[in-house]
Amino acid sequence: VEVTTTPPQSPEPGSEPLAARLQRHAGVYRDKSHAPELKNVLLLTAANSGYLEMLTNWECIAQRLGLDWMVIAIDSELQQHLGERSFSATGKEWQKAEGFFSKGGFQLIACNKIRSVAEVL
Repeated sequence: VEVTTTPPQSPEPGSEPLAARLQRHAGVYRDKSHAPELKNVLLLTAANSGYLEMLTNWECIAQRLGLDWMVIAIDSELQQHLGERSFSATGKEWQKAEGFFSKGGFQLIACNKIRSVAEVL
């Protein structure tokens, strides 16, 4: 995902504006001088609290590789757990597996991820 010069300006409660956090994490690597040609690329992943263990494993590998990333948090539990490294997904919040068992829930969750990425662009 490419970060534009005017990312969204919606602040998360109790933190710096989302736009500033997105810009700070842009560049793929923690060492921003490592690949300057990627300075406007933002590494994003999405998860909910039900996948916290898998996300934690992914984050351990990403840290070893020196990557910098942000997480689209599908639920508020994960967003609170991750703090500034995450932002809430656009659209309705789904609790744990609720979205997978409701009519059309999985499709709505998938669309919310796409909307969240579109807002970042």
